[in-house]
Amino acid sequence: MTLNLAEALAFARMIARETAQFLIPGAGRGTADVKADGSYVTQFDLASDKRLTAAIRARYPEHAILSEEENKVFDGDEWTWILDPIDGTTNYTWGYPLWGVLIGLLHNGVPVLGVGDFPLSGEQFYACIGQGAWCNERPIKASPATTINPLHIFGVCSRLAERTKFPIQAKARIAGSSAYDMAKLADGTYVGLFNYSVAVWDVAALWPLVTEAGAICATSLHDRSFGLTTGADYGDSSVSKFSIYGGCSELVFDSARTSIDEALATS
Repeated sequence: MTLNLAEALAFARMIARETAQFLIPGAGRGTADVKADGSYVTQFDLASDKRLTAAIRARYPEHAILSEEENKVFDGDEWTWILDPIDGTTNYTWGYPLWGVLIGLLHNGVPVLGVGDFPLSGEQFYACIGQGAWCNERPIKASPATTINPLHIFGVCSRLAERTKFPIQAKARIAGSSAYDMAKLADGTYVGLFNYSVAVWDVAALWPLVTEAGAICATSLHDRSFGLTTGADYGDSSVSKFSIYGGCSELVFDSARTSIDEALATS
């Protein structure tokens, strides 16, 4: 089945922006429930999911949808939209401004385009394979750094801080959103990133952004490849949770990954 990816990206950008704007009034007002995997969900996550799902089904009724809040099993369809209705639900619940709406499109399980709309920072990041990485109509590129120094910024998660001392000579920043970490790697703000435990909908949408910006990402499951397995239940944390590493260049990536793995192994 052929698909006009430029039109699909424009559609994803539109519904991501509209849904993110819809969510702004609820920021800091939600009541969070704890899901089985320990993550949070609010009534606004569910409302966002319904809006996105309805829009996709109306525009692309033949496509499948994989979502954090609804269908979590990848059936191997040629075209599958993957949604995180609110990335950074904890941030959203408490009114911390780094949260966003993530929409990705998979072709045979591999991300080919994606959007991350972060309304309170005024940034919409998006990319399509072969078309570069963008933020608000502006092309972006990863940092050209080949070494890490103490003035650089490196994105991490709170789980790493709980497990070991940060082993890299850079300024660690915890955004509370793995997708925002990926976006900041892509636009050159960060030289690297590490998130200890993520799920596919946390990272799929911005995987093309990172690669198109010239940066490197890898997972603890499949290294630098990113693809879904037919029949896998990505709501099952025993099979779906993994770590993600990122670097702005080969040298930075290799150095950071080695340092982090050694620190975790000895902690």
